[in-house]
Amino acid sequence: MKKTTSGRITKFLITLLIVLMQFIFIAPQKAYAATAPNLGVAGNYSVFGSAGVTDVGGSSMWGDVGQNGKGDGSTAGEMSGTLYTIAQPTVVSAISSAYSDLAGQAQTGSISLSASPTVGPGVYDVGATAFNSTLTLSGDGIYIFRSTSSIAQTAGGTMLMTNGAISCNVYWQIPASMTFAASGNIIGQIFTNTGLISFVSGVNLVGGAYAHTAVTLDHNKITAPNCTAAPASTSTISSAGAPSSAYCADISEQVVPPSIIESRRVSSTSIFVSWGPYSGTNTFNVEYGTANGSWLYNTDVTGFSTTINNLPANQPIWVRIAARSYCAIGDYGRSKLVGGPMLPNTGFAPNEKIIFWYIPANFFAGISYLFSFVH
Repeated sequence: MKKTTSGRITKFLITLLIVLMQFIFIAPQKAYAATAPNLGVAGNYSVFGSAGVTDVGGSSMWGDVGQNGKGDGSTAGEMSGTLYTIAQPTVVSAISSAYSDLAGQAQTGSISLSASPTVGPGVYDVGATAFNSTLTLSGDGIYIFRSTSSIAQTAGGTMLMTNGAISCNVYWQIPASMTFAASGNIIGQIFTNTGLISFVSGVNLVGGAYAHTAVTLDHNKITAPNCTAAPASTSTISSAGAPSSAYCADISEQVVPPSIIESRRVSSTSIFVSWGPYSGTNTFNVEYGTANGSWLYNTDVTGFSTTINNLPANQPIWVRIAARSYCAIGDYGRSKLVGGPMLPNTGFAPNEKIIFWYIPANFFAGISYLFSFVH
């Protein structure tokens, strides 16, 4: 009887050790329905047309405008940045990469832009359709809208942000063209492949227009996407003009990249971060994600500290900070790791850290249980 009991205990301990070893060497993964593409150098542009950019006149644009050496210089609108008429292969490459990223993500569902849909974060295929109703985005997260052909916005086509949805998290991937034929407020970074992006007078875009062919404008307002959720449950897009150049100056050479001074975990889903030094601004952009270099989220902060909530539970979070003006972001400081419960608050870059930060709290709890059981 003693031998049988001893054998059962031995088998149990072996099984428990195998489970614990899996926790050590397999890092937990978090699945996301949609992820933002890396715009790279294209992120400085509000409008870029590989085959040129033309403006009938009266348009206002934040950021730079690029014609890739194909335009005739007939961009008559006002812009906060610089008009580049020379060929820019690196920008074209960055736009192509972002387009491919959007096209390759797994589908969440299908919607019709003629049926006044309300959707949460995800990847939605919309098909070739008329955009003539109100598209409502509800909730904080990434939104990707993809078409099998062209999209044509007509009367009634507009967008509404609710429950924490923000414009800098919205993307459109269009294989052909995207045309706007009636007044309306449109949100997102738009990428087209074989067709143009065309605006009729009275259309306002909060985001950016990136075409492998041409972009045509006519008395339009293209403003910086908002990266901070409105305090109210619903936010709409303002029809106000683009910000003045005083708010859109390049700040990369004017301020010191912020350094993270303090970082700590507040709860299993929240972290606190503070930074400095003061160098002429108190407005910053905070990027964060579960892997260094994969910045899934960002938020704008006024001041020198913030608490980031609604994070993946008990997972280390990478954070970096940059100073920003109304529509320009400076250089980011060095990224830091904020650990999970029973892990260090801060860590090192991937080539400096050791593997043991992957060990979850479950492992230590299991070891304690094992010793108690044996005893």
